[in-house]
Amino acid sequence: MFFEIELTKDYYVGKPTEKDIKQMKYELKEVNQDSFSYFIQEGYCYTSVMKDDHRSKDNFIQTNIITFDIDSCSVDMDETLKRLSIKPYICYTSPSNGLEGKGYRYRMIYCLEEPITKREDYYVYARSLSEQLGLQSIVGTYYNEKKRKEESCIDERSYYSEQYWNGCRGCNIFLNHSNNNILSYNDILLNNDFYKEYYNKNKTSSSKVHKSITQTYIKTSQHIGLSDTFEDDFWNLSYTEFLNKYDYPNIEHTPIEYDDTMPMITYPENYYEIRRPSYKTKGGQTKKIKDGEERRKKLYLNGIVRRKINPDISFDNLLYNLVYEFYYYYINDGNKIDKKILYQIAQNVMKADIGEGDLGKPIKKSFANPLYCQKHNLTKREVSDLSKNKKQYIGEFYDFSKTDQENIEIMKEYGLVITIPTLKRWRKENGIKKYKKKV
Repeated sequence: MFFEIELTKDYYVGKPTEKDIKQMKYELKEVNQDSFSYFIQEGYCYTSVMKDDHRSKDNFIQTNIITFDIDSCSVDMDETLKRLSIKPYICYTSPSNGLEGKGYRYRMIYCLEEPITKREDYYVYARSLSEQLGLQSIVGTYYNEKKRKEESCIDERSYYSEQYWNGCRGCNIFLNHSNNNILSYNDILLNNDFYKEYYNKNKTSSSKVHKSITQTYIKTSQHIGLSDTFEDDFWNLSYTEFLNKYDYPNIEHTPIEYDDTMPMITYPENYYEIRRPSYKTKGGQTKKIKDGEERRKKLYLNGIVRRKINPDISFDNLLYNLVYEFYYYYINDGNKIDKKILYQIAQNVMKADIGEGDLGKPIKKSFANPLYCQKHNLTKREVSDLSKNKKQYIGEFYDFSKTDQENIEIMKEYGLVITIPTLKRWRKENGIKKYKKKV
């Protein structure tokens, strides 16, 4: 897979000085695992894709990678890699690794098949992935002599999209060559509480707005709107200014949780998702929807799906999400869509009867569990093929003290859906007689 990243124009033999950092110039590069690892080993620094190739918080555009910086750790890189349930895309030692008083120092890079395009989303995905990996318990803490207190070995800057990272000339490097080394959004168990944490850490003059937004998303039992300035900003600001000012999370699918015990994850009955075109560009990005491809209809239907995902979504939240989708996934040429049309679509969505139906339902009933794939070193296709023979998993859940129907209900809770005839055949093959209730 190829993706875009900003790399410094110059490489550094050792750790860059403060003067070096101030003078760093970046340029946009398209890389894959091999070329990216080459630049790291040559001593180039990297960061997210930035506007005008200039790194700053406000210039962030997107990134396909999440980097965890581990400092002053008592566990070396190789041992950490053994303990991780999901191996990183690339892992490498940093320039000061192993120096006296520095402990073990290394960086873990995870790669996503779709880019993260908002700063707060990066924070939430990075924090959620760290939590999912149990990274804090693996790398532990160290005593900061300067601050005289225990601190995490995970550098806090790992959770911010605008951070830059040093390469390391001649470093010890690990490349994950497994077939499932690229993560999808669904592979990360998203914890929405981190949105609130992000806003609390980044309070600005518009903190009241951030608080309202957070409540709208997390407390879905309440229908909360913003102040009148929201609509004024919608009409008067550019799309970029509007999206940067307000911090709604982009709603793409119903949150779903799972662990590494089941090979296949069955979508719950109330699961809905926004569907994107499956065809990709040369760089691996989803192609944008253009004029003639029913753009208005797609925006409207995806608005309905968002209401299914969050039945209590406010008009402001919905309108923001439609602007976000239109800005990042649509080409506005030919028969142009203006703000008036977007506003009307949002109004029509809020008035519509969302009903039941299959709109927004996943095409498949289940998907290969990426955590299970990682645990057993299998590809998603291999797990999917193995799971077609469901009988091999029955023994993991079969309870001799329960009836066939009771066993089926228990297995269903864990995502293993089988029929009575299948269970009977399995019992016969394994010499297990039918359970008889005590009189």
